[in-house]
Order: sequence, then structure tokens, then C-alpha cells
Amino acid sequence: MQIASWNVNSIRSRLDHAIKFLEENDIDVLCLQELKCQDHEFPAEQFEAMGYKCYTYGQKAYNGVAILTKIEPTDIEYGFSDKAFEEQKRIIKATIKGFDIYNIYAPNGNNPKDEKFIYKEGWFKRLKRMLKNEAGLDKNKVVICGDYNIAPTDADVKDPKKSFGKICFHPTEHEWFNQLIDLGLSDCFRIFDKTEKVFTWWDYRAGSFQTNKGMRIDHFLTNDLANAEIDNCYVIKEPRTWEKPSDHTPIVISTKD
Repeated sequence: MQIASWNVNSIRSRLDHAIKFLEENDIDVLCLQELKCQDHEFPAEQFEAMGYKCYTYGQKAYNGVAILTKIEPTDIEYGFSDKAFEEQKRIIKATIKGFDIYNIYAPNGNNPKDEKFIYKEGWFKRLKRMLKNEAGLDKNKVVICGDYNIAPTDADVKDPKKSFGKICFHPTEHEWFNQLIDLGLSDCFRIFDKTEKVFTWWDYRAGSFQTNKGMRIDHFLTNDLANAEIDNCYVIKEPRTWEKPSDHTPIVISTKD
């Protein structure tokens, strides 16, 4: 089974890209972030014609997440169980072939002095509480994928000194990320690829992609039970080269079956 995660930065603007990506890659489950559309506006018909069932949690103009799957899920959940942070649609879960797959789109935070940064902190605290108390990390195969809006280490930004203290590379954000890791999770990409400077996001400005001034802010966090059945995790850079691309590119895990 191949599970991909991709912040498409508007599914209606990037519909052709999503279809092309699925045509060129053998993907069983596609987790999308930043849909920027309501559920009834999501172009489900095109994906259904390719054999995918679509589960969306969207909102007008902003945010939104979706899970597209060729494999029938046994469970779908939308948002946090207590409906905290419900005004922003940022998390959806599906249980597929025994894997609990959480698809998240974490808040950006804008800048460390902004009230949106406080919102981001609260959101990560709620995510941590969910994973600690509700996810069953000791008994379930758990995968948490998506756009975390955090580059966790120096290897995940082009210039650590220049980026330090800025949004997505702030020491407080690193604490939030490491608190998730401390629950018994792994940064799955680093299990399989120790290469430094592999990124998933590049700014549209100042030739950032052409000069590889990016960040690795899209991640798969996985617990030991899931890791036992995962045989690879890798970034597919090509979609960032396409005309009018998303500023993110997909990241994929594959399981052994």
C-alpha cells in the first residue's frame, strides 16, 4: 500500500496536477491538505472516475483536508473528538487496512509575535492530547501525515542560522514537534533517508525552488507498530516543477504488503 501526503494549495487550482500525480504514481491513499473549498465544491467526480472514494473536511476559501482512497476504510472521523478548533478544518482520520491514518494541516502561525502563533500552539497541544489519550499508540498502527508547518532540525532548512527564530523554524515549534516524537513516534522519512537538505516546500518568491531554498515541513510521524510494516518513505519532487505548481510537493510511504 502506498500512502501519499500533499498540500495542494487549492485543489480546484491544482486538480490537473493531482490527477497527473495519481496517473503517474501507484498511490492507494492520497491525503490532501489546504483544499480551499467546501465539501460540495470538491471535485470528487474526477477522482471517483479513477477509482478513489473521497472523504473531505473542507471550508470556504481556507484550510480543508481530504482522504482519497482506493481501499474501503473501516472508519472515518472528522475533526477532534471534542470539536475543539472546529472553526478551522484541519484534521481527518481514516482506518484503512488496519492503519489509523490521521491527515493534518497544522496552522502556519504567521509569525512568532502574532496571535496566530498562539493558536498554533493551542492546536498542537490538542493534537498531542489526542495522540496521547485517544490514538492507542501502544496497540494500533498509527500514521500522522500532513503539513506540520514545522521544519524540525537544521537538516530541514537551507540555512539554519538565517531561518532560526522565524516561523516554521522557531525553537518553541521544535519543542511542540519533539513532544509528539516523545509519545513514541518516529519521523518516518529519517528512518529511510539520512540525506540532509531534502525539502517538501519552497517559497514562490525569489527563485527559491531553483536555488533549493526550501524546508521539509511535510511529515509522516509513525509509531513502532506502523514502522514494522513500512518499507520506505520518500519525497517526490517532480510536481513542484510543473506549471503553476503548489508550493509543496508530495511525500509518500509504502507498506510491505
